[in-house]
Parts: sequence; C-alpha cells; structure tokens
Amino acid sequence: MELLVGMGAHYEEFVDNVERLLSQKYPKGIESLLPEIPSNWAEVQEFFVPREEFFFELAKRYEKRGTKVIPGALPIDKSKPQTELDLLIDAYVTNGTSESMVKIIGKDNPQVVVVGGRHADFIKNRLPEVHYVYFDVVGGLFEKMLSRLLRKAKPDEVIKLVPQMPEEYYFEKYKIN
Repeated sequence: MELLVGMGAHYEEFVDNVERLLSQKYPKGIESLLPEIPSNWAEVQEFFVPREEFFFELAKRYEKRGTKVIPGALPIDKSKPQTELDLLIDAYVTNGTSESMVKIIGKDNPQVVVVGGRHADFIKNRLPEVHYVYFDVVGGLFEKMLSRLLRKAKPDEVIKLVPQMPEEYYFEKYKIN
C-alpha cells in the first residue's frame, strides 16, 4: 500500500475532494483501490441500501476507469441487518472491520486505501510506514461530532474540508435529533 486516506466524515459531497487528491498524487491513475465497502457487495447490492454513498460512489468512479476495486469492509449478513449499535461496538470495541481491512491489505496490497477516520487510524497504527492523508471536516455539527480527541494516529497530511450542505441536511439524512 502506498497511500492511506482517512475520512473524518464520508459524505458524498466529498468524493470530488478525494478524487482531486488521487489525481494529483497519481496523474496516470491508480491500479488498485480498497474502499470501505462490504466484501460481498456484488451479492447484496440489489437489496442493500447504504446509509452513505461516499465509498460506493468512489468505487464506481474508479472501477469505470479500469482500477481494480478491492472491497475492504466485512460482509453484510443478509439474515441480520446491521444496527447503529453494531457499528459503534465494532468501531470502538471489537475493531472487527479494521482488523479485516489490515488482513485484506496484507493479502491484496492495494495501491490506495480510502476508509473512515477510525479505520484509517487503526491501519496507520498497524502499518506506520504508509503515507496517511486525513480529510478533517470543520465547522458546526462536524466539530461537535468528530472530536479531535478521538484521533488515534498522526496523519502525515491533513486536508481541511468545509461542508457545503447545510447542517439540517445531515440532521435529516442521518436521523440526528
């Protein structure tokens, strides 16, 4: 792996920012990309509606360019839908998805990995030699939700993003009361 990209918030409005970064670092394109999409995505995409489109949109764009897309997240269990509690336990306690990503990286050696900030921190701590770029979302709701106290690894580069969508959009989209 040459580049690790961590997203402080992975909202679809930020796909273009990641695409610009990758175009600058790899003007001839990238050979392989590991985004945070389920490993059984091909099997479940007909019925699974992702809460966030960011990683799926990124994968679609690069797949169209001929980039090998390597799904990095744990598979979706069709018989038991994931809850928000499941996601929180995995992200803050068990680290199952992050551990799985490290194994896939070791096996498939993707050129670029783009995942959420918690997973990126976990990966950087396991693979400290990799160059780590972190997209930090600033302003309003984001600074409240994404406390810098949660940072577990020091990025090599930090790129600040300011959301263009109003906070109300995200409150509605993610059912935040």
